[in-house]
Amino acid sequence: MADGEWMKLKNFGPADYIEGQTLKRYMMIGTAVNGQQYAWCREPTDYMLENQCDGCERVHRPHNTRCSMTLGNPSPFVKPVFYSFSNRTESAVQFAVMDIETRRHSLVSRVLLARK
Repeated sequence: MADGEWMKLKNFGPADYIEGQTLKRYMMIGTAVNGQQYAWCREPTDYMLENQCDGCERVHRPHNTRCSMTLGNPSPFVKPVFYSFSNRTESAVQFAVMDIETRRHSLVSRVLLARK
């Protein structure tokens, strides 16, 4: 990927999906060949993962009442499947990660997803 494409990512969001167990956030950015899709993937920080922050797109926001960490509850995203970030239900469309492009020192990577 050209460096310029990474520079286009100014802000991550809105997130489309959250992956259960890992709590990775996915923002769809385009379609590739054979129906595969490109997405930005944001890794949660160790702090967010340890405390089960599942309702904040980038960093934990302590006033976000959709976040399990704010509410002091365990995350409901326990199965290793994709969930809709907006309505917090299991997605009807499931994906498999086919390829990952990362940048050093970045929590954001570009992934290629294929429907299962």
